[in-house]
Amino acid sequence: MNFSAFRLALPAALLLFTVSGCADEEAATCGAVTAVPRPTYPAAPYGTAAGTTLANLSFADPNGTSTVDFQSLRAAGDKRLLLLLTSAGWCSACIEEQPELNRLYNTYKDCGLEVMLSVFEDDQTNPATPALAAQWKSAYSNPFTVVADAPFVLKDYYDESYTPMVMFVDLETMEILSISTGQVDAATEAFIRQQLAE
Repeated sequence: MNFSAFRLALPAALLLFTVSGCADEEAATCGAVTAVPRPTYPAAPYGTAAGTTLANLSFADPNGTSTVDFQSLRAAGDKRLLLLLTSAGWCSACIEEQPELNRLYNTYKDCGLEVMLSVFEDDQTNPATPALAAQWKSAYSNPFTVVADAPFVLKDYYDESYTPMVMFVDLETMEILSISTGQVDAATEAFIRQQLAE
């Protein structure tokens, strides 16, 4: 190999080493994930605040022929933490955060993260339809579950004027761990890392 070729190859090799080192470090932060089926949903009482148990709510799936409820997300037992978000077509912050949500899901799905995004209105404030959920999932290439919440059952958990809502739920107990509003950010990822490292 001549010197010019070596000069070009060395930075590429260093970059590859650095990236693979980061990937190993990322994987090391995950706790072990062992699938333990969960055939029944935790019993009532249910609540709408952090520290209470989340009710087994149902939403329309994008194909419009069935529903998605929280039990269906937790039943297989291979996920430990649910990141639940609300979105609307008129919400610019919701739209802007989609690439970051995709990244978070792809980064932590094998560590036990489940993500579900609930669309409740279109850009004209009309109730969401399954077709809107399908359009949303396609437009933003979401690799996670996207549902329509036409009756807006999640309105009881926060003030919709501060959409998006960001809720974390323990998928074993269905305890609401936290509820906040605004775009996902570094604190969101820090919380995911903390919960999945345990």
